[in-house]
Amino acid sequence: MIGIAGAGEQPLKTLAGRPAIVFSAFAILLLWPTVLDGSPLMFFDSGAYYSTGAKAVKAIFALLSAGPGGGSEADGALASDGAFSLRSIAYPVFAYVTSLTPIGLWGPVLVQSAVVTWLIFLLIGPAGRQAMGAGTDPLAALRVFGPVLAVIALASSLPWFASYFMPDVFAGVVVMVGLVIAYRGSELKLWEASFLVLIGAMAVASHHSHIPLALVVGLFAAGALIVDQRRLPPVPLAAAALPLVLALGFNMAVSMIAFNTPSATPKRLPVLLARSIEDGPARWYLSEHCADRKFTICEIYDEFPQNAASVLFGEGGLRSRATDRQMDQIRAQEIDLLVEVLKTYPLQQAWSFGRNALSQLFSFGTNDFRWSRIRLERDPPKLWLVDYFDSPDRFFLDLMGVVHYLTVIASLGFFVYLFRKDRLLAGRRNWYLLLVAFAGIGINALVCGGLSAPTDRYQARLIWVLPVLAGLFWLERRSAPKARAPAVELQG
Repeated sequence: MIGIAGAGEQPLKTLAGRPAIVFSAFAILLLWPTVLDGSPLMFFDSGAYYSTGAKAVKAIFALLSAGPGGGSEADGALASDGAFSLRSIAYPVFAYVTSLTPIGLWGPVLVQSAVVTWLIFLLIGPAGRQAMGAGTDPLAALRVFGPVLAVIALASSLPWFASYFMPDVFAGVVVMVGLVIAYRGSELKLWEASFLVLIGAMAVASHHSHIPLALVVGLFAAGALIVDQRRLPPVPLAAAALPLVLALGFNMAVSMIAFNTPSATPKRLPVLLARSIEDGPARWYLSEHCADRKFTICEIYDEFPQNAASVLFGEGGLRSRATDRQMDQIRAQEIDLLVEVLKTYPLQQAWSFGRNALSQLFSFGTNDFRWSRIRLERDPPKLWLVDYFDSPDRFFLDLMGVVHYLTVIASLGFFVYLFRKDRLLAGRRNWYLLLVAFAGIGINALVCGGLSAPTDRYQARLIWVLPVLAGLFWLERRSAPKARAPAVELQG
């Protein structure tokens, strides 16, 4: 764990008991891309999340006012993005509600930044958190903790996702929750563990791709904790399991209320099928068997598109052509169809999956970020992006992408250096942290790249945990007291 004494310095003491000053300053500093753009950073899905949140809030009020036996208006409103798809209800509600404050769209990103900041401080531990806002000499505290905070806030991908009006930052939150459990699980206070569960549940429920991520990270974190403690500590193990359980329960409840059918991923997009169509195997199989197998998707296309985006969203794609009944049937048939595809083209499907996952593993630049102007309407609630696709200034965005790659490479190099120097400070927990982090990064690449499509923001949304861990390890080394040479009595 981190001590609060710098090497060769007196122990740092509280500075007027105000550690919240550094906490607040760091959370605000993380939003510098928002300040630079003049508004939260947006993706073209941001408008859908905003309007979905408005519809869901309206549905919740309708459901509450209808009482037992009512709620048809709520059912219709909760359908959100039509019957075509429903990415999430948790994040849209969060984003819409937090945008109703006087600071408007800055509300969601400010909360996101505060959540991530709290997790970073929690990971460092109580001594480190105290020292961050402490010191008989403020400059001494700044020398100890300033470099770490500066690198995370300025040179990692974290501030870009804290500033993003999208659920992407919560993928990194899922990993951070696992890191806290693996590293500090046995030391957590009950209120810290409870808050960790709530944040984790929100993070998992914010996007369907976070469900397998949470499962793998939770298993690795719980396993690390059990090996370290050689027992089954109930509070941290509950903190590892409950976010996933609560998120799945929430999704099931939403599905039952809105669509009268239980589902952990209600109204999901048929992304896996679209991905296989683009890669080839599903397109080949359907072209050969549409006449005899009668898959519903064969009713939509005479000739299948060449890429997943065209299948899902393009002109003449599922969004514009499929009926409610057809979409439900396509979802129901998706897994069985993909099993048949895998049986018929096992090598080709495995090759495309592995190639996409590997590509995703090393794709964490800034290609998916754009500068844009926003037009916000309150009645009806709509969020419009102006000049999003025609943003002319890419130089700074591309430069920051290079910086992110260099920061990750430097973090990995620092891990190797520590291993060669002293086996990662000879601490088992440091090994556990790296194991949990790399498990999360790996499964994210498999799910998002292999099953969806390789794109920068999918991996960049959580790659910032590596600089955070590098900073944590540096603080450990910086704060560890140096061994003193034994005194030697001189004989006269």
